[in-house]
Amino acid sequence: QREARLYVDNGLGYYSILNPAEAGAVKASSHWPKVIALTLAGLLLGLLGSGGLVLLVESLDVRLKTAEDVKRATRLPVLATLGDLQQMDEAEQSAWAFRTWTELSNSLSAASNQELVCGFISAKHGEGRSTWLKLMAKAASDHGFQVLTVTVPDSREARKRTEGATASAEPPAGAEFLTSPAQVTQHLLKPDAHEVIEVQLPAWLWNRERRAQFQTALAQWRKPYNLALLIELPPADSPEAVLLAEYVPQLFWVVGSGVSRAGEARRLLQTLRHARRHVVGAVLNREPASPLKDRLPL
Repeated sequence: QREARLYVDNGLGYYSILNPAEAGAVKASSHWPKVIALTLAGLLLGLLGSGGLVLLVESLDVRLKTAEDVKRATRLPVLATLGDLQQMDEAEQSAWAFRTWTELSNSLSAASNQELVCGFISAKHGEGRSTWLKLMAKAASDHGFQVLTVTVPDSREARKRTEGATASAEPPAGAEFLTSPAQVTQHLLKPDAHEVIEVQLPAWLWNRERRAQFQTALAQWRKPYNLALLIELPPADSPEAVLLAEYVPQLFWVVGSGVSRAGEARRLLQTLRHARRHVVGAVLNREPASPLKDRLPL
């Protein structure tokens, strides 16, 4: 019994308390530093990941968006840029067009009778050739020029629209401007002719005969003094555009932001250079808004 009592009183049991807990020995610590550290680490990793994703997307996107993209891809000077017209009222558009025409006209070579002849061409449709033609025509008129605009449609688009339609023996609308170009010249020579005269040519297949008519008409229309002749050519991916550009002494390359690709623009411009067409410079349409554009120079 005594031996059993010793085991009962001095038994080791399943556990033992080595250091009893006391209120003064307890160390309290907050969990907020760990939460803040983990939050900052997650934020940093998120920023690095999103930044890397943006850089990857931008490196894979070969579309021309900014003036720097246009300069690198086309090796042309960017002579002017146009933002979002919907964010500009009529007065702002007129003021922008007046300034831009002043800049562009300095890049053009005037003939002996002070005429300015230039064309607007782009890589593909929807880049803003018509927009620039209209705004520059109004600005040239404000500068005191007699203005004639000539629009040459893309014959490929005309073929798509008329595919399956019944052929007509009547000449297409606008053909009279080429067959009787003196009518336009007579209108330009009127003393009170101050409005912008618009000529819309037919969407023809521009064979040798019709290109000769186009050349003759341009020579006829260039007779008036102090004339600004602005021509909207088809996109440069059309072979006819390269052929018609032979009769336009100076060209502006219109780039719509985010429309054409760098490689495509380089190839088409190389074709124009091989054909000895004179591209004065590039203009950028729908330039992306940048908060740093109007900052003070360093």
